[in-house]
Amino acid sequence: MLTIGNAGSIPLTWQGSVSTATDALSGANGLRITMVRNPTGVTNTGGHGNNDRIGSCEGGTPTALTDTPIDTSATALPTAAAILASGGTASFCVVVGLSPDAPNSMQSKSTTLAFSIEAEQ
Repeated sequence: MLTIGNAGSIPLTWQGSVSTATDALSGANGLRITMVRNPTGVTNTGGHGNNDRIGSCEGGTPTALTDTPIDTSATALPTAAAILASGGTASFCVVVGLSPDAPNSMQSKSTTLAFSIEAEQ
């Protein structure tokens, strides 16, 4: 879950992006991201140790980032409500995974995701 909040006394304008540290898992059949705004729940099954971890978002509003490939280029975060009132929040369920069509050459590869949030009050 990614939550952006405004603890200030005036509105907060924000924007952001997500990218990977390397292109090891990039491409049309590589790493993909889905973000859902204001989910009512988040479900995780499986486990990291078993390499069968699966997450999903319940309820909420789908965003433009739905099964979207990501790589080292900055992909803009969905900012439908980019202005947060004082005390307001914007919550997103974030699910990242490999495409079901990922090639075998991606086995044993890894990368790091970076979320960049820029805000002004």
